Amino acid sequence: MLLMSSKPSAKAWFSFLLVAGASITGVGFFRCRDKVKVRVETSGASDSGVSDFSTDAPDAALGGSVAFVSNETKSDVKVYVAFGSNSVVLPASWSFCTKTSDLTCNFDLKANSEKALTLSGQYLNATFSFGAPVGCSVTKAELNINNPSWYDVMDVSLVDGYSNDVAVYVTTPSYSDAGTKVKLGPPNGASGNEKVLGLFPLGCDICTARQNPPCGMKPGVVGCKHGTQYKPDVPCQWQGPVMGGGSMVVVSYWGVPAVGGK
Repeated sequence: MLLMSSKPSAKAWFSFLLVAGASITGVGFFRCRDKVKVRVETSGASDSGVSDFSTDAPDAALGGSVAFVSNETKSDVKVYVAFGSNSVVLPASWSFCTKTSDLTCNFDLKANSEKALTLSGQYLNATFSFGAPVGCSVTKAELNINNPSWYDVMDVSLVDGYSNDVAVYVTTPSYSDAGTKVKLGPPNGASGNEKVLGLFPLGCDICTARQNPPCGMKPGVVGCKHGTQYKPDVPCQWQGPVMGGGSMVVVSYWGVPAVGGK
């Protein structure tokens, strides 16, 4: 695992649209509507950090969502991908990703670098993890984008456990030239994530509770979001504003915080 001994240095103030509502998967999500100002701290070798990716949001009519994976640390990391069975984009679609099964692959990502994911406007349903395969005790980023029948949906998940810090940055088409920019995650470690946007806290499979938690965790509500499953106080997922896609997505690896904090 990788260590990050200091807080990210670059800071950007992003405007995004936020509204809590019902979920398409049984948990709370937020969508674009009411304008809210949020401070986003990005990491990276340069002052601009991950925000560099968010300068031009793609138009859904021009090929749907586009996606990148970035490594914001000073060490190389292996990226693991587990695809949903209904995903059109699969391991065979990515020549850079070593296939380990029909629905899994992995690739190496150099320090302070990024990798564009080939989508070509096709539907991607996939889970990403860093340093270890998707499974128990591992932080995940979940992307469901370019679904022709629905909106982009994504989140950072600690439902199976926590291993490192991962964030998802999203830029979408907007009602203004500035675009809509959102940060999901990263976690504040294994606990203390009740107020983190777009993140499922540890074991909280329905966002506001551990109803049927995996990986040997016990049911409960401690550490989960407040509110109800369909209207949490801080949503666990993000949903895009355009049917069929149109987002620019960056899954960003921040590494493992040093002992004593980030």
